[in-house]
Amino acid sequence: MPSGNPAYWFGGTYPWLNSASVHQGRIIKAPQFVTDLALRECHLPKAPPGSVLVAITGQGKTRGTAAVLCIEATINQHLVHITPRGASVSPDYLQMYLSAAYSELRALSDDSGGTKGALTCHDMRHFRVALPPIDEQVRIVELVNHKTTSIERAVHHIRQETDLLLEYRTRLIADVVTGKLDVRDVELPNLEDADIAYDLGDSNFDSNDDQDDLPDAEEVEADDED
Repeated sequence: MPSGNPAYWFGGTYPWLNSASVHQGRIIKAPQFVTDLALRECHLPKAPPGSVLVAITGQGKTRGTAAVLCIEATINQHLVHITPRGASVSPDYLQMYLSAAYSELRALSDDSGGTKGALTCHDMRHFRVALPPIDEQVRIVELVNHKTTSIERAVHHIRQETDLLLEYRTRLIADVVTGKLDVRDVELPNLEDADIAYDLGDSNFDSNDDQDDLPDAEEVEADDED
């Protein structure tokens, strides 16, 4: 990883990615750039487009998260890149497979023996992936994308509505506190008049009360004899 040496960063044109980049899902741009000097002196790896990046450290949801790299870039030490050889592996399929195996990757990182969970290059190199024929991989990706598009659209809509409600709540509280909104004449509902569900736990229920209406054994036998 480049240090704070300005010569490694100032005027840099080569994309540099950190572990937070995996949350993009598909990485099409970099937040920072490094110089050719940084590439040479820091021996930074170059990941080609079509690679799949996996965060090997980090807390929260970062560690174990995978993303498809759509640009050529270099990465820091908290990422590994998996570059499929030839055309037998779809990067999108590989990313989906690793995303589905997220819990397994997290468990693997927790068993690494360190004080903080982390995946290793050895872990990723020996992680087994089911690889159907390439045409089947493509169909799986298309099917998953088709099924999840409407879900993602609904989630985005709900998040927008939630943000608007939170913004309205914050603005309403501020208006009341600062006196912009006069609530002195607002009538609040009387909670004592509200319908309250009857709770059997609050009653003096005697399990023997109803037994007075039942005939005893002798009465039943007498009726049968008649």
